[in-house]
Amino acid sequence: MKKVLISLALLALPAMASAQVYCEGRSYDATNSLSISWDACWFASSTASSFKTYNCAAAPANNVTAILHFQFKVPRQMLAAAAITGVVDVVVSPGNPLPPFYQYEGTGCAGSGTVKGFALTVYPPSGTSGCDLNAANGFDPYCDDGSGAASDCALSGSSYTPDSPAPGIGRFLIAAVRANARQLDPGLNYWAWQLGFNNRLRTACAGCNIPASIIWQSLGIESNAGEGEFCLTGPDSPKGPDRAGSNGGGLDGPTPVQNTTWGQIKALYR
Repeated sequence: MKKVLISLALLALPAMASAQVYCEGRSYDATNSLSISWDACWFASSTASSFKTYNCAAAPANNVTAILHFQFKVPRQMLAAAAITGVVDVVVSPGNPLPPFYQYEGTGCAGSGTVKGFALTVYPPSGTSGCDLNAANGFDPYCDDGSGAASDCALSGSSYTPDSPAPGIGRFLIAAVRANARQLDPGLNYWAWQLGFNNRLRTACAGCNIPASIIWQSLGIESNAGEGEFCLTGPDSPKGPDRAGSNGGGLDGPTPVQNTTWGQIKALYR
């Protein structure tokens, strides 16, 4: 665990200073491993959705947080998973700058000050936010401490870069580091984190009505037991897609190549 804690010790927001570089220069270990959904997790009889529309009207004042849940599967057992790092793109209009409503960086219109347009959570209490986080539903939170009631992630955070890797694309780098490494098993869906997108800045930051696609590009999982790393990508079909739409945005958008994705991590976290 020492290597992970050293590489992510400066993970405090608003800026993440360093992180382990995963999977660069190698192929993905699994290509049907990721799923994201609005309001609820993907499992049998769930009401999860790939699409969400914000209320962008100025009145009445209806501030609502739209919750996007992130889950993953592993292709084989990992005995000591210690840290996960995700790359998530918000794609609005490639070639054109992101509108203010999607400027979630610390100095951006929707990211600065005490009122922000998004929030990261690595462990919601069981039964809230539309997810019943237990193995009976076929999945388990990555940050679970084993009791089902508290988080064992000692460090977590996100960094957002607007108009990167190209204009019209905003990139989240999201990390969660466990205080105690845990075993991951194939066949289970592991809940990674949730992103909450709030419409409270719909009038202060122009562009709330603009459609967007949210694409979970990849997830790196590091072990502290010398068993290597996982690099995961692609939709966990039929459990759920690896992308979602907001305000009419489609389930599409440019997908950067692998070297660009992990090269971006190296550049921002070094």
